[in-house]
Amino acid sequence: MAKAKTITQNNIENMGLYYLERFSTTKAHFKKVMIEKIKRRCKRQEIEFVAEFIKLLDTVADKFETLGYLNDIAYTESIVRMGYQSGKSSRKITAKLLSKGIENDFIARALTNYTTKDNTPANPDLHAGVIYMRKKKLGCFDNDNKITTDKALQRLAYAGFSYDIAKRLLEMDKEEAETIFYQ
Repeated sequence: MAKAKTITQNNIENMGLYYLERFSTTKAHFKKVMIEKIKRRCKRQEIEFVAEFIKLLDTVADKFETLGYLNDIAYTESIVRMGYQSGKSSRKITAKLLSKGIENDFIARALTNYTTKDNTPANPDLHAGVIYMRKKKLGCFDNDNKITTDKALQRLAYAGFSYDIAKRLLEMDKEEAETIFYQ
């Protein structure tokens, strides 16, 4: 007996669970990825992609959100924390979150919450800038003086740091930078 060629809610749940086992994501990005997966399966099984599949996906996404598998707020806070700790500016973090379908108010709230916690530096962008400079060997961490100030300023700007923070980062000595780094 031939296998029925259709996509059921159970199929979408299984595809979604497999994806979520490997990746943490937002609800909007999850839907985007799952639509592409469903389209590929439709093409492979030679069936027509219909609007019913979108409705099934919405049901599955709502179910996963209720179960806690998809949590935009927790995801946003996690990306903000990891971003600052890895040397990303608030602008880079915001751009990444916007690309994942997170709303501006969630992002602003997460950035504010991060700065008000006890263990965080007073100026997270400055702290992230020191981490970035240390990684990329810019400013006081450039022991060989290979990179000019203009090039370093350009790299910091491209990384999303404001002109004021970039200028301050490049003017600080190694001792001050390490004090900020180890806060």
